[in-house]
Amino acid sequence: MNALIIGDEHCVGLEYVFDDIFQKEDITWYNKSAPGMGNEYISSMLFEWDNTIKTKLDYVFLQFTGLTRVDMQLRKDQKLKDYPYQVETSDKNWCGCGRFKNGEWQNHYRSQKLWHHFFQLNDQTKLYNDSFKHIFTAISFCKSKNIPFNWTSYYDYLSPPDAFTTREGHALNIPDYIDMSRHLGLYPLNYAYDTGQLSAESTVLDKEVAKKFYNICKDKFQLENK
Repeated sequence: MNALIIGDEHCVGLEYVFDDIFQKEDITWYNKSAPGMGNEYISSMLFEWDNTIKTKLDYVFLQFTGLTRVDMQLRKDQKLKDYPYQVETSDKNWCGCGRFKNGEWQNHYRSQKLWHHFFQLNDQTKLYNDSFKHIFTAISFCKSKNIPFNWTSYYDYLSPPDAFTTREGHALNIPDYIDMSRHLGLYPLNYAYDTGQLSAESTVLDKEVAKKFYNICKDKFQLENK
């Protein structure tokens, strides 16, 4: 059984957490998560897998990220020197902005040129709408391929737990075209805040806290039905 995880920095290493929780020897976990990336990257990795890797998927877990994150697709030979949020795929070099107005993109001249105009907008509605479209695309891909899947976002878009995630995107509602039926119903960062288990240094949950969170959601995972 082949299972794919896609997310941002909050999902790096999540395959080890899932392996501990589900303890199924017949599952091979693949993880395409990458730090600093946005929802366009997460959605596009499904198509990348389908077009180039072609290994049949039996399950997909998607954990979406901040609504204001913007990804750039550069040519494969175009690299941003010393920039940390880059992922080379079969035909392109993906670059993620990371955080919103105070993100890593501000520390490099070429990345400033790429992202500056996106974050001069007073109204972030377009960024939100584009991000929700990517979420819709990823969910629709799994449904059209009949791949069992689940999804969540690293924080609740309707109730960000802190100022940082509010800057990442605070939506007034989830568009009605988003299918919530496979949503876990919970959000890892909100859980960590609510239970007082958040690290002071990072929004990324440590392994033991992550295990507690996903264990709570275990029965909702579609792979439990396989």
